[in-house]
Amino acid sequence: MEVYFVEKGDIVPNTDEKHITKRCTRCLRNLPVCEFHRRRSARDGLYPLCKECKNADSRRYNHENPEKNRERVRLWREENPGKNASMRREWKKKNPERSRRAIQKWEMENPEKYKKTQSEAQKKYRLKYPNKALAHSILNYAVVSGKIKRQPCRICGVTEKVHGHHPDYQNPLEVEWLCHFHHLVEHGKVMGNNKQQNGG
Repeated sequence: MEVYFVEKGDIVPNTDEKHITKRCTRCLRNLPVCEFHRRRSARDGLYPLCKECKNADSRRYNHENPEKNRERVRLWREENPGKNASMRREWKKKNPERSRRAIQKWEMENPEKYKKTQSEAQKKYRLKYPNKALAHSILNYAVVSGKIKRQPCRICGVTEKVHGHHPDYQNPLEVEWLCHFHHLVEHGKVMGNNKQQNGG
């Protein structure tokens, strides 16, 4: 296959081309142009550093300048509320295990914040889905009173933080026991599952 090397000043119309390469000015590797970020101000339309080197620079800068990074992220989120949520959902679907570990780590390191966010989320949920909230309340009472025993996750066998998933909210005591992670999977929130249900 013929390989075309991008020289300074060349214009690259499509960064999906695998046979067109460019030399990274940091690591000096010749890489496909798809390994470089777009940059409108550059004559060839590409950033001089490959994605790996550029990302390493960004991580180092963010680590050395945490306040500036937090402010930059805050402003971007305010300007792009819908895009931010969409990107987070897409990342969770593509990286289910990393997402699960990150959530568990945050919950352990921030127990008070986690408790507060859960409480606020539950209030909003009850207002938005009263029938589902009622089914959850009936199930919780049955568990507390001993009428129903909480079971391990039917998929992975985990016994901690197991949720009762309702296939049908008209039958509040008929549930499938799932861990937090596999409950998200069931509702299509991770691992690319196509189900788009609401509630639990």
